[in-house]
Amino acid sequence: MKIEISFFGQLTDKTGCNSILMDNPGTITEFRNLVIKQYPNLSNAKFTIALNNKIALDNEVIPKNAKLALMPPFSGG
Repeated sequence: MKIEISFFGQLTDKTGCNSILMDNPGTITEFRNLVIKQYPNLSNAKFTIALNNKIALDNEVIPKNAKLALMPPFSGG
């Protein structure tokens, strides 16, 4: 089953795209490892992963038809 991944901010520069489809790797940790392997420029980047519009924990299971987003650090005002 495919999942949708969106990249935001400077992460689009590091990946060369703003979204991709990927086979579901199972957990957020497995996803993080896979996406860094696919896009090595992300290995030194700081980013947060959101799962279906909520900040994801590393051990969370990725459900079917999930939407993930990689977001760079941001600050508020």
